[in-house]
Amino acid sequence: INAEYGGAVLGTSSLRRVAQLARNYPHLRFENVRGNLNTRLRKLDQDNKYDGIVLAAAGIERLGWKERVNIWLEKHDMLYAISQGAMAVECRDSDQETISMLSSINDTHTALRVTAERTLMKELNGGCSVPIGTWSVLDEYRLTVSGAVFSVDGSEMLFSERTDILPAPTNLSTHHHVIDMLHLNRPSLTTDVTAVTSLLNKNIIVHRTGVCCQTSDVSKFNAAEGCGRYLAHSLLRKGAKDVLDRARAAGIVNVNEAPVRRTPARISISEGDGCKDNLVECKETEVAGNSSEEENLQPPRKKSKPSLLDDVL
Repeated sequence: INAEYGGAVLGTSSLRRVAQLARNYPHLRFENVRGNLNTRLRKLDQDNKYDGIVLAAAGIERLGWKERVNIWLEKHDMLYAISQGAMAVECRDSDQETISMLSSINDTHTALRVTAERTLMKELNGGCSVPIGTWSVLDEYRLTVSGAVFSVDGSEMLFSERTDILPAPTNLSTHHHVIDMLHLNRPSLTTDVTAVTSLLNKNIIVHRTGVCCQTSDVSKFNAAEGCGRYLAHSLLRKGAKDVLDRARAAGIVNVNEAPVRRTPARISISEGDGCKDNLVECKETEVAGNSSEEENLQPPRKKSKPSLLDDVL
């Protein structure tokens, strides 16, 4: 994908991916490619239309096709879609039997990252019609979430990053602690009180974000939610609403469909909210308690190991 391969054609049906790749590699051209993974790989091999295609690493790895991957796109090249690569099971919040069964396979590490990312999207009023990218890392108790919004053609990008230290598990030692937790997570109790009580007796609660978690981990999920919300508000202060409104006005129904040919991209300069050009100098800016925020106009170009959430080429 380097400049020496000028005019190379990449297949992707995602405007989010096109917006980011066009910004970093303006010499590339993009064409639609649709279908499941089998279909897309067959088109790559037989159609003689594409020099490569962009896919999510999660699906490739789960199907055991890692040998087909030539390039792993890192954070500085490609922020992934909200909660991309995470697998979720949805059920009724009053179905205590199903929730109890599912809790045994729940992955708290993934759920915390998903909670922060989904809160980011919710606070930005995002969805399928606007290009929003994210990247999260949870290392022990340190949660770092990056977020960015893009114009449809990739010419504009606003980026921000937030790091929070998650609290230790909470010991609900008294009845008052349980009542306080219920009020925080169920402001208007709409489900069967018996079901909620039964789940509590098993140390399970439906968090206000909709994710089921252990009662001892509620404070962690509160912090993850707060991290995503703060990150979204940081982007809004930079002008994310205007960028996203223009994307919506373009009439795009789904950013994962119908990309168009891209012109060379440029980054528009946007005022930050206290932390501007130098990522290193700003690392300790706006530290409140055990939190820190890092902001810049683009993600730091730092090597990292491929994860299931990376995009691949």
